[in-house]
Amino acid sequence: MYTANTAGTYLAMANVRLDGADAGALVSVGIALNGVADAGNGMTVTQGDIEGSNGVWNLMVAGIVSLAVGDSLNVVVLLPGDDDFYIQHETAFAAVSLQTDVAFGAALTAQQAGQAGQWQELTTFSTAAAGLFSVGSGFDSSTGRFTAPQAGVYLATASVRLSGVADASAARFTIALNAQPDDSEATGLHTLGADAVGSSGDRHDVVAGVFQLNENDV
Repeated sequence: MYTANTAGTYLAMANVRLDGADAGALVSVGIALNGVADAGNGMTVTQGDIEGSNGVWNLMVAGIVSLAVGDSLNVVVLLPGDDDFYIQHETAFAAVSLQTDVAFGAALTAQQAGQAGQWQELTTFSTAAAGLFSVGSGFDSSTGRFTAPQAGVYLATASVRLSGVADASAARFTIALNAQPDDSEATGLHTLGADAVGSSGDRHDVVAGVFQLNENDV
């Protein structure tokens, strides 16, 4: 458990390896705030039906959260109906204070219908859930876009859960710079996954990276 000794903006990350999970299991990993894992603040990932017979899973969760003095963070794992799994020692957890006056943490207000075969921009976010926040200027919750108020180096993270994905399909996920998602292949700020779901149709992707932004870059 990590307990904040100063109020401010924090980056938290966890990488969890589980062995022995049942075939067809639905696994959730979260970073709990004050003992509560809240899927509404973007600090929980869920993955279903990873194919293979070895029962080895690896899930990463990362996010930026606003903490008051005494607030705590800890890693939690949920695997319903399976008592015969264990968490490997390769599991890691880290948190660091970010000294910044421009930052935000937001989550979607509701699920959005998918669009096959084209990039889909995610919109309509909220900063109302516990731990979420927006300080300084730049983030538009209605469009889901952040506009740099000043030139500098920025850290960005995003976590997306997809449900109802067809078996054996591929999904790409990126943080686009200036509304050009295809450029993400050159920057490395994208993920591509295929054949990683089964009957549940659930998959989770996390992407994170550092950008050099000019003023008004989006």
